[in-house]
Amino acid sequence: MPVQTDHLADEIKGLTDSVNDLRADFAGFKGSVEKELQLTRTLGKWILAAFTSIAIVALTGAGGLIWSAAVLSNEVKHQSVRLDKIELRLDKMDQRLDKMDQRFDRLDQQVIQLDKRMDKTDAKLDLILQRLDQAAAKAKAAN
Repeated sequence: MPVQTDHLADEIKGLTDSVNDLRADFAGFKGSVEKELQLTRTLGKWILAAFTSIAIVALTGAGGLIWSAAVLSNEVKHQSVRLDKIELRLDKMDQRLDKMDQRFDRLDQQVIQLDKRMDKTDAKLDLILQRLDQAAAKAKAAN
């Protein structure tokens, strides 16, 4: 007849086998989890490298845009100053042209007055020439 200790020994042996099986299953599970964690870490490194590269490119691009905007802003200011100077020169030229136009108007009026005076003088000269012609004709007729 089996003794109780034999029965306990069989149960302990069964439990030991079960624990050993659990340990083997756990070791396999642990290995597969470690493989997946390694894969996840590798994938994470690649993703981090990609995002880092994108961030570097974005920051470099933003820096280039900022620099270009500053250069453009300076060029716009420079051109604005030049344009203001040109506008001042054009305003001065416009004023000078206005003065010249006024002078030409005065000269035109003077030319018109001189033309009228010359017409009167021509008329007087014609009258004098007629009188001289008449006097010459009388003197010739008297001789």
